[in-house]
Amino acid sequence: MGFCDVRDPAKETRWLPGFLLSMAWLAGFSYLMCYSADRITESFGIPSALMGVTVCAVGTSFPNFYASLIMAKAGRSSMAIANALGSNIQNIFIALALPWVVRTMVPSPHLFFVGSAGIFANVLAMAVTLLVLLVLVARGRMALDRTAGYVLIGT
Repeated sequence: MGFCDVRDPAKETRWLPGFLLSMAWLAGFSYLMCYSADRITESFGIPSALMGVTVCAVGTSFPNFYASLIMAKAGRSSMAIANALGSNIQNIFIALALPWVVRTMVPSPHLFFVGSAGIFANVLAMAVTLLVLLVLVARGRMALDRTAGYVLIGT
């Protein structure tokens, strides 16, 4: 994206418009993906939860996984980890929280229902994964080896 290439001093102040345009682009395609997934579930009778945890999850996570894999193979492990953590932070705080905040701020006669079935198990799984990561990082003195990578992929 040449619009906000920070290597060019004349363009380095364009990071904020570039970021906002990227978020708008991401929001538009996210809406299109969700809309398409809804139409597919209605047309073929596929449960929406199944569509969400398979097709949609893989479709959104695979590009990040592939980019991190390329960076790790190139010896840029810190960039691979930053990509993985950054995309998850963005998903939680922008992709999930922002729409909920906007939706709850808009007055509506309809109730806003958030399903919470199974949330404890999911939070527990994330906490265990975080604990495993912390143990691996502490064990390796802030460096992850191949064994740690296999353990993290397995969790």
